[in-house]
Parts: sequence; structure tokens; C-alpha cells
Amino acid sequence: MSNKVELVKQTVTYFCGLSGKTIDDYFEGLDRVTQGNIMEQEGADWLLHLELNTLASMGITVHDIKDNEVKIRAYVQGIVDMDSAVPQILLKEALGYIENTVSSEDCVLWSHNELGDLLKDEAKAHFISAYNSDAVNKLSISAKGVFQFDLFSTELNDIFADDYIATLPDEIRGCIENDKAILLEMACLNEKPIRNDMARIMQTPNVLFNYEDFSAYSKILYYQYLYQVMCLVLEFELKNLYLGVFLPVDFYTTSFSKVFSRVFEFKTGFVNDSDKDFIFVIAKSRGTYLDEVPEEAYNIDKKVFTVDGKIETKQTVNLNAEVSDVLLSDWVKDTSGAYYVDVPKLIIPAEIKRSSGVIVTDKQLEGSLGTMAISSLDELSITTLPYKAGSTSITENNFWRCIANFTFRRLYADNSTYANRVFYAPNTK
Repeated sequence: MSNKVELVKQTVTYFCGLSGKTIDDYFEGLDRVTQGNIMEQEGADWLLHLELNTLASMGITVHDIKDNEVKIRAYVQGIVDMDSAVPQILLKEALGYIENTVSSEDCVLWSHNELGDLLKDEAKAHFISAYNSDAVNKLSISAKGVFQFDLFSTELNDIFADDYIATLPDEIRGCIENDKAILLEMACLNEKPIRNDMARIMQTPNVLFNYEDFSAYSKILYYQYLYQVMCLVLEFELKNLYLGVFLPVDFYTTSFSKVFSRVFEFKTGFVNDSDKDFIFVIAKSRGTYLDEVPEEAYNIDKKVFTVDGKIETKQTVNLNAEVSDVLLSDWVKDTSGAYYVDVPKLIIPAEIKRSSGVIVTDKQLEGSLGTMAISSLDELSITTLPYKAGSTSITENNFWRCIANFTFRRLYADNSTYANRVFYAPNTK
């Protein structure tokens, strides 16, 4: 469906650009125009109906379009001057979580992205910042204060910390100095390396984090932001900074998240079932760096779209309950202790491999039903005899694990998003 979604994105963009209509007009008109006669329609309705008929001829239905509304909105709407693709419908959902978790009456609200326009009337003291003057000028918002602030302006340590916060508005600076409640919210940021100065800082061991190694994350923008916010918490020992942030859905499977959890306590959040690219998380600062990674349950709401375009909670899932340390390729193998025997090796599934006329052999468990390739490139290869390196024998003991592995890889084999990822065993508890 991924290629079809890309096609829909282009047709929606074309519709909005040619007709002058909005993305809301597009989704509002889906059912209406298809119920009418295209020969009697004109203008935007005729154009939309024509596009839908064209998509239908390619096997793309209105239902498919609605199922992928989040991705389509994220692509078409795009957030001006922000490294984010979080659609308005999810931003509004995040606003509800913020209101239910943090009392705006007792909190200074500091928005460092597009939630500012939604939150402008929600707090007594609301400030909105952007990293450069152009972005500030484009923030057409009547908030208490719009100001320019570069989160990466300096390395946060005991020498430069006071200078770092000196440029902040008085109320925000006062909250930091006196450890009063602050809600800092940011968008999910994409993975382009934009701040080489921050990358160098993250690659230098930092005593605040007991010299943890952040090198692998130093050139990814949202990790740079999180690192700097964690430095702010630890440098000023903040216990009342709430962080509302969109993050990659696999964030809590990374080693970075273990460091993050020692600085921030997970409070609540959600993931949209129709678009698992993002999770929204609200976390509260601990004021210190814990000696060990805490054992916490990251219970998060899974959201689904209803037929009327609203979002409702489907169920609650535990993000860290699904994390495994066992590689999927190891989990599939039969480890019962059966004996290996020599069997002919294949060149291709139809031919036996020979060298100087002699049949080349490979190892296979005795009594095997066949062989499955479990390397990253050949997950779909199943043969009666060993075919390539990185294979495992299919036996009665691991038969259903092989079926599960094959099914999973069959579903995701052509999805480039997953091509270079490491896969871990499912949680069967």
C-alpha cells in the first residue's frame, strides 16, 4: 500500500493546488462527491470525483484514503519552518493529553514548535520560541510572548548555564532558577543532521551522564534536542519540567531511551494505530541522573480513526513489554540439541552445487523438513536443502517459529523503511 499512499499524496496535493481548497475540504468531500453523478458535478467536486475514479481504477478506494489520513495530512499540510510532519489532528489529540496531565493554571507553558497556535489560550503564561528570526516572524500568534531562542546556542555546563538562560523571558528563567513548573513541548524532529556543533558536543563524554556514549545519536536532530533538554534538567536540578514531545515509535527500544528514562519519568502518551511513525509522550524531569535504569511500564494509548473522522482509544499497550534482547534470527533456530548431518548444498533451488565434479555439502539438522534463509536479504528463501549462508533448519521444534518469521518477513520484505533495521524476537509471554 505504501506506493499507493504516495500516489494519493500527489493527487491530494494536485487537488488542493488547482482548486484552492484545503485538505479538510478534500476529506469532507470524499463521501459526498462519490454519492453524486460526476456528469452533473462541476468545479472542485468534479475534480475530486475524477481523481477518485482514477484512483479506484488502480485499486485505491475511499476507505484506503481514510485509513491513511494521518500520512496524507502530514505530507500535504507540512509544518512551516519546523522539522516535523505531525498533522493537526494529532496535535489536537496531544493538547488533550497535556490538559489532563499538567495544570496550566500553575504552569508556565513554553512551546518550541507548532503546538503554540493550539495552546495560546490555554495558559496564563504562554511563550512561544523558534530557533531563528525568520521562523519567529512567521508565527502569527497572539501569545504572551514570541521570542527567538536557539536551544543549541551553547554547551550546557556549570560555566555557561547562567548565560544560556539569561536570554529567556523573565518568567521562564524564574521557573528554572526556582524549580517551578514548566511545560516544554516540541515536535517530533526528522533525522537530518543540521547542527554539527551539537554533534561534536554529544560525541564528547559528559560527566552529567556518567560519561555515557551518545556518538550513535549525535547527528540526529531530535536526539540533539533531547540531549540538550536533559542537560538543562541536570544542570539546574529541575524536578518540575514536563516535556511533551512527539518521538519515533521505536524510541523506547533504543539505548538512548535508557539514558532518557534516568532523567525523565514517563507519565502518559499515545500512538496512532493508522500511522505508527510517531508516539506522543509526556514525561516529568527527575532533577537528577538515576544510578540505574528504572523499571517502568510505558503504558501508552493506541488510537484509531472512527468512520466520522474522530480519534478514539482502541486499547492500552506497554511499549517496553514488546522489547526483546533476542534477535529474530536467533529465536527462529532449533536449539533442542539435534545432530547435524552433511547434505548436498544448492547453487540455486533446482541445482546441486558441485566443485571439480564433487558434490559440495553443508550442515542440516537430522530429520529437517527443509531450510530457511534467515539473513537480512534472503528471509523469503525456503528450500529442501541448504542454499545460502545464514540459513537454519526447519524442524518440528521450530516449525511455528519459522512460520511466524516467514509471515513477518513476507509482509515487510518490500518496505524500505525496515530494510536496514535489526529485528528482535516477539514477546510471547
